[in-house]
Amino acid sequence: MKTNFVGWYRHAAQENMGRIAELFAVLEKALPGFDSINLTESGENARALKVAFRGMDEDDKLHRYGLGQLSDGQKALVALYSLILLSANGRVSLFLDEPDNYLALREVQPWLAEVVERCGDTLEQAVLVSHHPVTIDYMAGAKGRWFFRDNDGPVRVSDKPESTVDGLSLAETVARGWER
Repeated sequence: MKTNFVGWYRHAAQENMGRIAELFAVLEKALPGFDSINLTESGENARALKVAFRGMDEDDKLHRYGLGQLSDGQKALVALYSLILLSANGRVSLFLDEPDNYLALREVQPWLAEVVERCGDTLEQAVLVSHHPVTIDYMAGAKGRWFFRDNDGPVRVSDKPESTVDGLSLAETVARGWER
């Protein structure tokens, strides 16, 4: 992810400079202490992506970390928000497999809300594959598709599960195996 994302980010940031401030504002809410993302010189014709965080101590110094030094969740949030905010020409479709991996429950839903808000506007469509309970409950209602297989047959698709249980969320129904 590291090399691909850095190259993509450099191009997307140059193409969408007006959206960088919006990206940084969203990342400030998602990542405590987030300040900025910089592409610093790292040899001849090379740039390294550095994410700056404000220190939580009295001097409030900036601390810069390479992408590889961030936690998996921090990397995911930087990449996911960058994808939806910098892929903003309205002709982009995102296909993401398990985008909610490494994210806490409180981090998933704000990102999902941002995706839903931008679909059909600045994003053509977003296809998310997920087993995360928050993603299932948030997205599956009106917009979700259910993929299932009858024994060893082909995979089938439907707009909703075959059955639901009153009083249980869709995620809980799936976790118990009662959607079929």
